[in-house]
Amino acid sequence: MPEIACCGLNCSKCVSYKGAYAKKAKEILDAIKESKMDEWQDKSPKDVKFSYDDFKKGLQWFSKSVTCPGCHAGGAVPGCIIRACCTGKGVENCNRCSKFPCETVKKFKETMGIDVEKNFGVKLCLKR
Repeated sequence: MPEIACCGLNCSKCVSYKGAYAKKAKEILDAIKESKMDEWQDKSPKDVKFSYDDFKKGLQWFSKSVTCPGCHAGGAVPGCIIRACCTGKGVENCNRCSKFPCETVKKFKETMGIDVEKNFGVKLCLKR
């Protein structure tokens, strides 16, 4: 069963979840090393500016740094207001809260761009 974060995102679809990003970066680094692709840099078209050294540095950083255990294990955004709210109220995620949707959800959408209501499939009716 996929882990659903406090805000309704599916953690298992995230490339950082449990090191998926790090694993992919390592695979690319291994492929570059195996194919000796970085040695081809001098033979590439001169109008293309690309540094395998910089690219590999970035991949090395990703291979060691980008891993997330999931929202409920303390991963994702440090200081997440949604996770703090859910933890404080003792609920698994927002849609388990009796006050959902609330001002915290609205503030989260404004600051993070994540629509918690949409993540949980909430459709708001307009009052006439």
